[in-house]
Amino acid sequence: MNKKIFEQEIIDWDKNVDFYINENSMPFQEMIRKEIYDFYELSENDKILEAGGGAIKINPNTVLMDFSPKMIEFAKSINPPDRKIILGSVHQIPFPDQIFDAIIVNGTFHHLKAQGLLEESIKEFYRVLKPNGKICVFDRAYNFIPNFFFYLRKPIKKIYSPGSQCSTRNETFFLERDIEEILKRGFRIEKRKYLVPLPLQLLIISTNVFQYLGGKKLAQKSQKFLRPLGRVLEKYLAFKPLCAEQCLIFRKI
Repeated sequence: MNKKIFEQEIIDWDKNVDFYINENSMPFQEMIRKEIYDFYELSENDKILEAGGGAIKINPNTVLMDFSPKMIEFAKSINPPDRKIILGSVHQIPFPDQIFDAIIVNGTFHHLKAQGLLEESIKEFYRVLKPNGKICVFDRAYNFIPNFFFYLRKPIKKIYSPGSQCSTRNETFFLERDIEEILKRGFRIEKRKYLVPLPLQLLIISTNVFQYLGGKKLAQKSQKFLRPLGRVLEKYLAFKPLCAEQCLIFRKI
């Protein structure tokens, strides 16, 4: 574990919880989230762990786990009191072996990598998954064109204080060698999908500027107006070289 980065990211996520809560409610995020969960093909009866679940609503068969006290506090405020919501890091999952049908890891693997917890977390995922269970992953795709524009944001963020600090300090990517690390530890890739092509990524970034500057309602309205265009871009331009994100399902073997 890189203790310094781990502790720093807890502070950052606690500090910026309001930004991420608002971002999750944005029309583009809702559109992408539906696409992600449709890809996962989860059953209502599946016992699920949301690893780094953050500010979401969960069903009775799901456990939400996050390392940010503020994110946990918010998750509890929007869920019924009987929902299982726990504070902790996924490199030490407080559950017995082979208990979950699926683990959802949305935007979390590249943080685990930055924290030096990737290998430990994969071992824990394998341990708590039932035989033939699956890890459902949404994370960054390392493609040159969208990542070139991603890096252009860095000098801009030196000029102003962004609403999200977590993506400015510990930049890392979810690389093919990280995927190979998962495969070496008892998993196979069942299916894979690339999403968020560069034009859609630029729409999201440009409309998020309003949110960074405090214009949350303007950001909401602009994304709502542009959402039909976003759907078209996502449907017809989601080719691997253009995409900034990816979904994978890893099956335990």
